[in-house]
Amino acid sequence: MGKRTGFGWVRVFGETYNYDVVVYGSRVMRRRKDLSRAYRGEYGHTPLSDVELNYYIREYGVPEVVIIATGVYGELPITPKARELLNNLASKGVKIIIGKTSDSIVEDVEKLSNRRLLAIIHTTC
Repeated sequence: MGKRTGFGWVRVFGETYNYDVVVYGSRVMRRRKDLSRAYRGEYGHTPLSDVELNYYIREYGVPEVVIIATGVYGELPITPKARELLNNLASKGVKIIIGKTSDSIVEDVEKLSNRRLLAIIHTTC
């Protein structure tokens, strides 16, 4: 697909990951999908939930920018409560970017890593 992403993988800061990742600043970690797994049956696969988002915010602090890369086909579901949380953050001045997982969105992650960035990158659908 591209130099930075394809179905099932993403390359961030020169490292390739074959699973969903969370980036906070310049730290890359495995996504805690287990926090959203309770909603899996409702959505067909694990969505991004408010429980998961709140975990990252508690763990790493309130971000200046949130990027959600929703997969190469844009299929990562975002629960209504997670969208409500994102809207609440936006009303407080947090920039929210949601888009398909692509080279350009990964470039945005790398460019914004010097800020309080929270990025959730879904690598498949």
